Amino acid sequence: MVVKNAGALSPDYFLSYLRLLLSTRAGSLEEAKKLTEEQFFRGDLNRYGVYTKAAYEEALKRICNDPIQEEV
Repeated sequence: MVVKNAGALSPDYFLSYLRLLLSTRAGSLEEAKKLTEEQFFRGDLNRYGVYTKAAYEEALKRICNDPIQEEV
């Protein structure tokens, strides 16, 4: 997923992003989280601003409570 200068991203964006990683590259949520933080944020969760960081953290909370995630 290409971002460029898209502005603040939503929790739904990150839910989709994490689910994509889980279905294609990551074997666990921890691995998907690590890949996101290393590759998307390039090691700096504040890289795209506080709103985007908060949206990412909200998506993590949601996916942890998502029964569908357990099936992936």
